[in-house]
Amino acid sequence: MRDDIRLQSNRRLLHQPLERMPNMKAPTQNFRINLTALLWSAMLVVPPFTGFAQTTNRVLSLDGNGDYVSILSAPELQNPTEITIDCWLFPTKTSGITYGSFINKGDGNAGDSQRTYELRWLPDGTLTFAVFFALPVSGDQPAYALISAPVAENTWTHVAATYNTNSSGLRLYTNGVLASAITNYATHSFIGLTLRQTTLPVVLGWTPSYPDAYASGGMDEVRIWNKARTQAEIADTMSCRLSGSEANLTGYWNFDSGTVVDLTGNGHNGTLFGNASIVPLNGVDVIHAGCGRPVLNIRVSQVELCWDTVPTKWYQLQYESSLTTNQWVPFMTNWIAGNGSRFCTNDAVQADQAQRFYRIAITNSPP
Repeated sequence: MRDDIRLQSNRRLLHQPLERMPNMKAPTQNFRINLTALLWSAMLVVPPFTGFAQTTNRVLSLDGNGDYVSILSAPELQNPTEITIDCWLFPTKTSGITYGSFINKGDGNAGDSQRTYELRWLPDGTLTFAVFFALPVSGDQPAYALISAPVAENTWTHVAATYNTNSSGLRLYTNGVLASAITNYATHSFIGLTLRQTTLPVVLGWTPSYPDAYASGGMDEVRIWNKARTQAEIADTMSCRLSGSEANLTGYWNFDSGTVVDLTGNGHNGTLFGNASIVPLNGVDVIHAGCGRPVLNIRVSQVELCWDTVPTKWYQLQYESSLTTNQWVPFMTNWIAGNGSRFCTNDAVQADQAQRFYRIAITNSPP
């Protein structure tokens, strides 16, 4: 017969009482089990303070049926060598829509020959960012490259797409985390390729000439920068309202005024078409909730497992990934004979592994 002491692999020291198996006599003393994080990092988002006057957040609402915003073309909205486009999206599905084009500069005519960039969402939950180059790299076909990542429907998600003609290439971030990256188009390197320049407008919510490409859902905090921003820069500002005077910011629309005014002062003001409207965001403002709060990425990567032993007892460390399966796996093959001192061992958990729960199996004699 044996007793089991369970430990959960988490970020605290655990001091668990002994759990006795049926018909097992109580041990001669309590056992102390410590789980200590040796190497760790963490994900912590501190909620925003309350008690301060809050600005009502307004967002762009699109119903997928002829709604869009048009913003006149300008050179600073299509910087040829590097660019960042970021915004918050709340995509929804609409019957009869093949895909939702949330941000597009160009049209759908002539084999995409007049496009500069496009951010679209497919009903299967895939978000794709495409850039179109000034110089063909494959015969007479339009030269373009695209990158994709999953983005859930009916959920506010921050997305940021960057292009740099140099080594960083094309990148897509979701909620401040790099989701996908490529550095070449087919067999051609991005180095030296520049974005196609057009006089067509930037359109929020539609690809012109495509009747089945209207976006459905919400948009907020739309920004265009004339540089490929880093992950740290994206994460630092994604939840904050900007002043409009930030370095490299060339277009900024947050809709809080009830209009599509460009808050950079560059005059890139938009016009609403169809049933596109600007509405208050009901409930908690999840878009700005993380502004000014520390965000740390926590992950326990190595733990130290220690317990005090008792003479005449035998011990085996076991683990499993879920307490509902009751399938404990021996961490160590041999049973450890107690000698009255503390026994310690380490476990390194890989980043792609599930959480682990631990327990100490105890017997009166070696099995």
